[in-house]
Amino acid sequence: MQPRLRAGFDTRALRFAGRNRGTKVFELDVATTQQPKIEIMHRKKMDVPAELVFVPIDFDKEDLFEVLSNAGYQEGQKTLFCRTVPGRARL
Repeated sequence: MQPRLRAGFDTRALRFAGRNRGTKVFELDVATTQQPKIEIMHRKKMDVPAELVFVPIDFDKEDLFEVLSNAGYQEGQKTLFCRTVPGRARL
């Protein structure tokens, strides 16, 4: 499992889909950033891997692990957490 915190417009989950080997990827970000990203991906007819799960979260008000659990994250599995550096990603 690979939760990506504040994913923004980064496309790492798409670019490395062939290398993920079925690894579930949770992209966490605020809805106001995540929704336009999803709309752009659909408008550009980009293939979204089945393993990619978009998870809206308010980092200031919601519990990270509760939100992840509700999205299907299973505690105890080998996990890599990634955080995208702001201002570096483009769609």
